[in-house]
Amino acid sequence: MLVPPPPDLVRLDTINGGQLEVPTAWLEGQGLNTRSALLRQSRPGWRIQDGTVQLERVAFSLLPPDSLVLSFSGGVASLTAVLGADSTGNWHGWAFSVNSASPRGEPLVPMRLIRRDCGRTPLGISR
Repeated sequence: MLVPPPPDLVRLDTINGGQLEVPTAWLEGQGLNTRSALLRQSRPGWRIQDGTVQLERVAFSLLPPDSLVLSFSGGVASLTAVLGADSTGNWHGWAFSVNSASPRGEPLVPMRLIRRDCGRTPLGISR
């Protein structure tokens, strides 16, 4: 469905304006099809119910401190992940793409973020 694979490494900064840093090599992938990554800290206009994405009207509000919404976009489609924190400090949840081929976000794919050292990987912020 032309959804970009998410990067192997992300750095989350929920304090300084909600930034999501990804490897610069991932941002530059696909040549002309610019990739981008976004960390959302406000409640989106949908929710996952019974294994599908349901549209939902919500007033602007912040997400609870133990949840994140990450989006990884490519030239055509975006992969969105809704994640919650667990007791180990890792994050887990579901990823999906809503487009003409999958208007209800199916199939949902499990996604997990595990805390680890970023090392010397050059990271950048989407523009």
